[in-house]
Parts: sequence; structure tokens; C-alpha cells
Amino acid sequence: MALSTIEFPWLHSQSPPRLRPLSIFNRILVSRTPATVDKRVGSLLPPKVVLSSSVTSFVAASLPALLNTINGSDKSNNVFIHKAISKRFREGRNVLVERKLVPTVKLVSTDFKPKVSSMHVTYGSIKGFEDASQGYLTQRWSRAVSLRIPQEDSVFESTDQQKKVLKSALKDGCVLSVGVFVAGDFEYIVENQISGEVLERDKRGEISLVLTSNHSTEWSESNLQWRIDDVDGLLGRTV
Repeated sequence: MALSTIEFPWLHSQSPPRLRPLSIFNRILVSRTPATVDKRVGSLLPPKVVLSSSVTSFVAASLPALLNTINGSDKSNNVFIHKAISKRFREGRNVLVERKLVPTVKLVSTDFKPKVSSMHVTYGSIKGFEDASQGYLTQRWSRAVSLRIPQEDSVFESTDQQKKVLKSALKDGCVLSVGVFVAGDFEYIVENQISGEVLERDKRGEISLVLTSNHSTEWSESNLQWRIDDVDGLLGRTV
């Protein structure tokens, strides 16, 4: 395997997937989650906002910034891209540059098509989603729903207590996670920094993203925000 494939975290077309593929049964279940989540959080969205359209519009607007981050041309620490993604690509790029190699990822096609593949909603207080949210844990209740609750509420001694915890979490707001496939002609090139010779060229027809929304008890058209939290399973995040 080429050095650039090992050091630079862009997923090569011949590399195995970073995340374990789902079984056929689980793929069917996951494919139904967007409709389930859309139904559950519809009341939190303004009438003119369609959840899937909000996601695809964000991807269309943010993909150029993501490629700039991957290629090291965006130094601004874009708030719409998880800082760990920027860090991993920056570190990998630095290793190659030290060896006089320049990695570049380009969208060769004139257009691309984002497609929502999965959705998940996690209910709970905003305190439970903060970076230093100690004392909270996540309970997965179904393929589409989780609760982020205080640890002391995680053991249910009765059905009534379980219902009370669920009711409280639902009232406290939620965060959305969305899996997106982006179809397009993505080309990865590694050049010799001195001679400009192309040493490696690889093409892929699709990338996968994980998006996360901001926490809210009720979104408006202006405050529903998204962030790219993973690219091709680099950070191991799933929806």
C-alpha cells in the first residue's frame, strides 16, 4: 500500500470500508429511519422546512469548504466541519509534504447528488451534549431514537419511572444525526512537489458523510444548523 494511502486519511477506492457493513436486514431497518425521524421531529420544525431538503442544501453549500479543509487551503477552522476531521487531514498532509509530496482531492464532475441514507434523533437536555458532559450517558431505544440522560436516571425500577425519564428527555429538546451519501466523481492525486509528476491517481464515485444538528427544543428557519462530523467513517461515527 502506498505511503500516501497510509498517512493521508482520504479513503482509497481499493481500501476496505472503515466501518463494518450492515447486514441486509439492518440496511432495511436503517433505510426507514429518515421517515421515522422526520415524523417525530416534524413538530419542532417550521412549516416551510423539509428536513431532508435542509440536509441536502447544507451538503451542497459546504462540500467546497470540506474539500478546502481536506486540501489544507482553509486555515479558518470552519465551524461547520468537526475540528477532528481538519486535524486528521492536516496531520496526514504534513507527513506527505515533508517527503515532498502534495495530496489533492478534487470533485471532477460538474455536479454531485447528496442522498440522505439514515437519520437518528437523540433527546435530552443541552447539558448532556456539551463537550465535558460528565455524568450523562446515551441509551439507544431503537434504530431511530436515543436518549441522552443523567447516569442516575439510566436504571429503571418501574415502568412509570421509565415513562417519566422519556417524557422529560422529549421535553428537553434533541439533536439530529444524519447519514448522507454524496455521488460524484472524486479524484485523489498525489504529486511530486518539485517536479509536478503525478505519482498516484485514484477515483471514487461516492463519499459518505455524517451530519449533526445543533440542539434545540424548537428550530426556526434561521437557527437549524448542521456540522459535518465524519467523512467516510474516519472518526468511526455512525447513525
